[in-house]
Amino acid sequence: MISRKFQVLYLCLLLSFFVLQSHGQSYKGVVKDVDSGKVLPFVTLKLKGTRLGSIANEFGAFTLNVQEEYLENAVIFSFVGYQDLEVPIAQLNQNATNSIEMKVEVMILEEVVVTDKTTQSPERLLKEVLSKITENYLTEGHTFDAYYREQVTENGVIIKFADASTTIFQKGYNGKPSKSKAMYRELFPLSGMEGGIMVRGMESFNEHSNAGFRFHDHFGHIPTGANRVIVHNSRRSDNLSQLALKANIEGGPLSTLEKDLVMDADLFMRKSMFKQYTYELYEIPTENGDWDYLIKFVPKRAPLSLERIKKVSKSISRRDVLSGSIRIDRSSLAIKQITYRVENDYRRHICSYQMQMLKHYGYEIDIEYKKVSDKWKLASIMKQQEFIVRDTLRKETTSYVTISELKVAEPNAELKTIPVSKSFLNVWSNSLFEYQQPYDSAFWKKYEMEVPGAVINDEMRKELELKTNLENQFSTRGGN
Repeated sequence: MISRKFQVLYLCLLLSFFVLQSHGQSYKGVVKDVDSGKVLPFVTLKLKGTRLGSIANEFGAFTLNVQEEYLENAVIFSFVGYQDLEVPIAQLNQNATNSIEMKVEVMILEEVVVTDKTTQSPERLLKEVLSKITENYLTEGHTFDAYYREQVTENGVIIKFADASTTIFQKGYNGKPSKSKAMYRELFPLSGMEGGIMVRGMESFNEHSNAGFRFHDHFGHIPTGANRVIVHNSRRSDNLSQLALKANIEGGPLSTLEKDLVMDADLFMRKSMFKQYTYELYEIPTENGDWDYLIKFVPKRAPLSLERIKKVSKSISRRDVLSGSIRIDRSSLAIKQITYRVENDYRRHICSYQMQMLKHYGYEIDIEYKKVSDKWKLASIMKQQEFIVRDTLRKETTSYVTISELKVAEPNAELKTIPVSKSFLNVWSNSLFEYQQPYDSAFWKKYEMEVPGAVINDEMRKELELKTNLENQFSTRGGN
């Protein structure tokens, strides 16, 4: 049973933050498409030049409270597929519902991007692709070195950052969905246990955590116990949340590795799910002048109308709401890239918001593979999720975005085995952001030279160094 007392206490603390803020002015409005008049759900509002903002709800409606010192600023409205819109606060009407109209962003495409050159069935081709996984990918367990990075933003500003140098052991590709069963367990950090990981039961986990206030995943797969990861070195920032957010990205590198859909043929790649999606087959040019297959897919069922959702007075959660593409090497039928997301019209269907206090409304995955010798291997995975928290007292909404990236640094690691007692496991209560490991500045200076992707750019540093520089944060959080 989830500890309701803990949840209520946390929400009271969260809401009290707003009550103590200085008085200002409140503005309401609805965001629409300028041409069709269609409302746009979950549009992000950012108060220019500050760490403050809000987000429209699933019906396009927003409430924005602006403190007196920011009344001369502007609001930046952002939405996927649309041009950013900057509106001065002075142009908003405090006594009426403001109508905000956004324009679709016109994409300039390459001269030749996708050419429809094939008439064969995309479903039949995808089945053949899945049947060749054991030919194209390693069937034996293997290790690789990888760089892992994660960050959380609050109203568009980074508030949490953590990264790690890792070695990962991944089970072999067998072309079948994973059947392993995973327990959600309470883990103590590896650095605090001489013998490795201490595991407690689900009852203990619920008593010591707020399971309802989580960055949960509606499209997760059953994690396999065969995959392991060693975190060699890691670093993490302070928690810079203005609202005392405690939720973390869960499971570390293995949670992101779980998105390898060639390893775990799930969702739109599971044969039993083919009937829930519409597939189209194209050919797309490669850099060397050849052609790849490209299978594009969209949900077969249309999203519910706003009227229907309002009538049932709740969001309708569905899993058949993904859109994307699968890029396939034409000669070997190996999958080179998988991208998928939840498009705007389906965002209302991600999360029913019945049990969770963080509403999940945005989702995007990008997976790439690379041929190494005679086999294809994982190259990178990017996972981005979007959430909102509603403050019912002030009728404000705060947006959160989590981004996790896993990039292979060396496809063949020197370390060949990883015992489970040394692995950073993929479970609810385990997060890299809370992993206590000494910060090794000399290691990271050298690592950034060897792995350019590990460099923290100036823009990220500016947002993270609001109070103190990152090196001080890393040292403090690392326990030195």
